[in-house]
Amino acid sequence: MDITDEKHLIQNIILILLLLTLLFSLLFAVAGNFFAGQAMKPIQKAFQTQRKFVSDASHELRTP
Repeated sequence: MDITDEKHLIQNIILILLLLTLLFSLLFAVAGNFFAGQAMKPIQKAFQTQRKFVSDASHELRTP
């Protein structure tokens, strides 16, 4: 009994699944990076505000 066609079908399915795994892994990595950047924006803004406040307060304390 010849099972060559079934063997090629299984190999093609495995190849497609591997390619889809790589594609979705890259897609999720890019999406994760984007959403992490969006989540960091308020933290970065708060840090810059704090840094400006400390700089202004330091300047006011040094000069009368």
